[in-house]
Amino acid sequence: MALRHDRLEVLDRYLRIPTVSRQVTPEMVEAVRALWRGLGLELTPLMPVEGEATPALYGELPGPAGAPALLLYGHYDVQPTGDVARWQWQGTKCEPFVPAYFLDGKSVAPRTVDEASLDRVVLVARGGADNKGQHLSNVLGAMDAVRAGTAQWRVKIILDGEEEHGSPNLAAIARAHRSRLTADVLIGSDGPKQKDAPTLVMGVRGLLTVDLVADNGQSASVHSGNYGNIVPNPVLPLARLIGDIEERVRTYAAAHDRFRREATEVFANPAHARHAAGRDSGDRRARGRRASGTHAGRRVHGAGQRPARQLHVAGAPGVRLALTSARGAR
Repeated sequence: MALRHDRLEVLDRYLRIPTVSRQVTPEMVEAVRALWRGLGLELTPLMPVEGEATPALYGELPGPAGAPALLLYGHYDVQPTGDVARWQWQGTKCEPFVPAYFLDGKSVAPRTVDEASLDRVVLVARGGADNKGQHLSNVLGAMDAVRAGTAQWRVKIILDGEEEHGSPNLAAIARAHRSRLTADVLIGSDGPKQKDAPTLVMGVRGLLTVDLVADNGQSASVHSGNYGNIVPNPVLPLARLIGDIEERVRTYAAAHDRFRREATEVFANPAHARHAAGRDSGDRRARGRRASGTHAGRRVHGAGQRPARQLHVAGAPGVRLALTSARGAR
């Protein structure tokens, strides 16, 4: 399959398999395996030793004798569709699992578009950018290298079936199949990329989440009209604590930005500094690599809709840790 139209047709078929996370059926798993089998790659389901799970799918591509092993990670499950009635592109109604194509705002059939114009085509479908498009492209590229006899690595592929709800069984699957998954390098075929240049990200932001509970020590709710300013309201100290976390994260992010700029001035080739360090502080992608704070939810107990002093309130703040990346790496 040398033509880009053929590759796009494969992606089209892949996107029509509605592998919504938590709703993946055995029939969908088999459809995914059949698609890859037709491309020349046999994928084996991997399960944890105990418990139920949507299987991860594993395959291998050969390389030279003694070559190092590269493990390529992707995921074939996708986010839920949300309100299908709101699926549209520039006013044109779309279906989540029926890929639609647009060129200069107009609906087009891909085969009618010349190869030079394919880069300007917009594809609308669930899973195209997260993550079927990315890992399909990378695996097909590795398969091309094998066919051309230019492969320098043995490539192992694992496609997660539960990434969109936190990969709850991936660690157990990895432990159960450790010998198969052992590799010298891991590449996660996921995440955003630039439209105008190849992108290599050296790591991703980590995630730290905690549950915080503030309790006012009361055994029952009390009326705010009678006990306001007497019984402490736990919402207020929790809000101050979350605000303090956010401020500390901002301070760290600013310090991290200063370090990146200084390190670039010292170590980076001036001709490549923009790619090595990112653009100025207003760049959206640069902001996306900084540390950030997120308040994921709040639960109040003992209050309901009454004017009561809550028994306790729980918050779920999360912190995205900073990463260092090489952008535009070729």
